Amino acid sequence: MSEEVTETGPAPDTLDAASAKIADRMAPPPEPEPTPEPEAAPEPPAEDQITQTQRQLASYQHQLDQEYAAIQAEERKVMSLRRDDPAEYSARAFDLMQAKEQFAMRANQLQQATQQFDSQHSEHAAKKHMRYLEDQKKTLERDLGWNTEKAQKLVKYLRGKGWSDTELSQVTDARAVKLAWRAMQADLGKRKVLPKKKTTRADARARVDADLRRRNESPHTVKAAGDRIAAMGLFRGS
Repeated sequence: MSEEVTETGPAPDTLDAASAKIADRMAPPPEPEPTPEPEAAPEPPAEDQITQTQRQLASYQHQLDQEYAAIQAEERKVMSLRRDDPAEYSARAFDLMQAKEQFAMRANQLQQATQQFDSQHSEHAAKKHMRYLEDQKKTLERDLGWNTEKAQKLVKYLRGKGWSDTELSQVTDARAVKLAWRAMQADLGKRKVLPKKKTTRADARARVDADLRRRNESPHTVKAAGDRIAAMGLFRGS
């Protein structure tokens, strides 16, 4: 194998060690010793650890990219010797084959380490999001007495204002929910039916006269006068 390939690629055990480090870092801590009081669940990897692992994986991927480029360059040189120098071609072709095998092994190790990290990181992110949602729910319960009925009322109101289900599903911040709830309360308060205007004596007399005209009766009869007096009498003292 040419010196160009071996010098460009990482040491054969680099990704083995990296995979072990990643597994150790991402693996949950050992279970605590039994105690009379229940132990809190182990915390997921800290954000700085996750960032560090991401950088390591990116660095190993960069090394593999460089090694792959070197193997391709060596392969072109070896193929150029096939006709002009068969002996040299055979020796370097054997070295090239071994380099490709080593590269495939390390690439597979990196792929497994990346898949393991992605799986554990996704689980960590999901748990973090669930804790966030639970905290927001507790805030709404404390500040608004939040429950299913109120949630349904707010959803119905916002849908009436043109909000889509996708937009509603993205509202997770308790502050935004409280603002929307107060806006709804203020809006619905303005829509309350105003109390009916109190009927006066003049209104009662006008109603009697309108009724007489509807029946084609004269407004100057004794009966009409009695109807007016009776209607207005209902409002004595008003």
